[in-house]
Amino acid sequence: MTKTSGHTTVVGTHPYLELNNQGQIQRFYLNQDTHTLGRDRTFSNLPIPPSWGVISNRHAILRKEGEDYRIFDGDGQRPSTNILAFPSRMAIPSASVPLAYYYAKTPWN
Repeated sequence: MTKTSGHTTVVGTHPYLELNNQGQIQRFYLNQDTHTLGRDRTFSNLPIPPSWGVISNRHAILRKEGEDYRIFDGDGQRPSTNILAFPSRMAIPSASVPLAYYYAKTPWN
């Protein structure tokens, strides 16, 4: 931690994905080369509670590239049913966006 002008800044080197569903927060630390996100527990190593209907069963894949991660919509074969959206565009399965520059959100946020 560093202290500047009475404010505390937390500096970390452990990447994570944080999801907020109506005040219910899930934080996942990213420590593998590939992570899968969704409600389907046979698919996902970042499991989302079944009650989070805004997240698809097979919502996204996160892949490490160097020190950063990229996120892909869906399961790698098909897009997610609930859409992976980014500011000013939607992701498609063959495309990805770096997590360092965008935040993921669903259309309902």
